[in-house]
Amino acid sequence: MTISQREARRLRARVHELETIMQQARQYWRQDYPAGIHLGTVSMVNNLQTLGRVEGARICGHAVVVSVRGDSLTLYAVNQPNPNE
Repeated sequence: MTISQREARRLRARVHELETIMQQARQYWRQDYPAGIHLGTVSMVNNLQTLGRVEGARICGHAVVVSVRGDSLTLYAVNQPNPNE
């Protein structure tokens, strides 16, 4: 099957548009978890190792989930749900 140059240009433009939308979605996921409610903020100024791990998980597209264990907050990197499933 062959397509015209016009159709090829149209498809390239559409692919570019969809890639831009996907990149924006990734940025959105990194900032705030959809349907999540911000409960508060904990300062970790002196814990650069944990901050680095959290930032790395977020860059890789994971959500960061927190649970309480005694008097500590435990952080977990969780895979984001796949919108295609």
